[in-house]
Amino acid sequence: MKICFVALGAYPLFDPTVCGPAGGMEFQSWTFARALARRGMIDISFLVRDHGQAAVSTFDGIKVYARREPLATQVRRVFRAVSSNKATTAALPTRSKFNLPQVVRLPFRGLRSAARLISQALRNVPAGDALYERIGADVFVTFGVNEISAEVVAACRRQGRKSILYLASDSDLDEVFACRSDESREDGVRAADGHYVLRHADQIVVQSHDQLARLESRFGRSGPVIANPIDLDADETGGAPAPPDVASAIGRGPFILWVGRSDPVYKRPDLCLDLAVRLPQVRFVMVMAPMDREYHAMLKRRRPANVEIIDGLPLRAMPHLFRAALALVSTSSREGFPNVFLQAGKFGIPVVSLNVDPDLIFADRGVGVACHGRLDLMVEAVEQLVAKPGRRRHYAGRLADYVREFHGLEQLCDELCETIDAVAGMGRQSIPQLATTADSKLCA
Repeated sequence: MKICFVALGAYPLFDPTVCGPAGGMEFQSWTFARALARRGMIDISFLVRDHGQAAVSTFDGIKVYARREPLATQVRRVFRAVSSNKATTAALPTRSKFNLPQVVRLPFRGLRSAARLISQALRNVPAGDALYERIGADVFVTFGVNEISAEVVAACRRQGRKSILYLASDSDLDEVFACRSDESREDGVRAADGHYVLRHADQIVVQSHDQLARLESRFGRSGPVIANPIDLDADETGGAPAPPDVASAIGRGPFILWVGRSDPVYKRPDLCLDLAVRLPQVRFVMVMAPMDREYHAMLKRRRPANVEIIDGLPLRAMPHLFRAALALVSTSSREGFPNVFLQAGKFGIPVVSLNVDPDLIFADRGVGVACHGRLDLMVEAVEQLVAKPGRRRHYAGRLADYVREFHGLEQLCDELCETIDAVAGMGRQSIPQLATTADSKLCA
């Protein structure tokens, strides 16, 4: 059987010479793909964003395909840039205040796009149906509800292949996706794309029982619960020492760790700064991959003195920080099961979460500290962990035991293989549809 995983941002995990942010969704898919490839009985491929690499490359026995954006998508992006540029220049009152860089930015952007297209043509990087035909997988496993997963599912339906949607976050089950409308999720994912994916994917895999309940009640579908995996035996550093900026951060003394993107909607790094302001005696290190440039710059400007911000790090550098941290804090508003929680469990540090408590494992099992959206409780929890080593060991040990029991890689690979086998044998007529009652209720 030929299986293709789709997570466009995962290429930096394969090739450490390439810089770029890779979050939990990318880490999860990459971990599964490598583990299945090691078993040697399945032909594994992976679809990623084009970073200028070969159209097809091989890492650890996995064929990694570069994806070119369809021409229509690139044209839409140019029109949006033109519209944005017109709005900006129209607001300038006189020619004396005319900002020349704003005028020339669009032509240069167009030149860069043209150069990228030429490069992709020379490297034979395909897009659209030709891409999926070239990969030729029997089953495509795509992660998260977004326009890429919609593209994958649509191509599979046209070509008679099977698709599995693996949810990446609770936001993948947003109510806006119940209808095919002109609305969008908070992060800009169109309702039409989300609606299509949740209706037409051959199978939907959820990360938690909370997601399963929401999938059933809100969308009238069901699917297996397969937890996020982590390879507890792997050394992601590859034996490499800590990079200079990481070694420097560690050398300055004990710290609380925050990891995420400069995402004002879901990751909310601004709340970590608020936390730091209330704890001026505690040092914080934030590994913040740039996402929103203006927001990222604003956060760095308002950074208090007890916060150090590192602009993203490759996977191979992160274990050094996890091992040295006193604790991990999460300020996310919505998640699935965050990969950083698994990393904390692997490297033996406790977690304090402002909002996210997947399947109530913090509240019911005591594997971390849940603050129920209250920053004052988070301040108190962090203060206690900093002051009491025994408390840190207590929560770190419980989390490590939980991760070992429920997130072991090989067991979860077995569960994913069972799901893939079932989907591969599924007839087209058995594809479940969104329940009519749920659809009509939310679209009314």
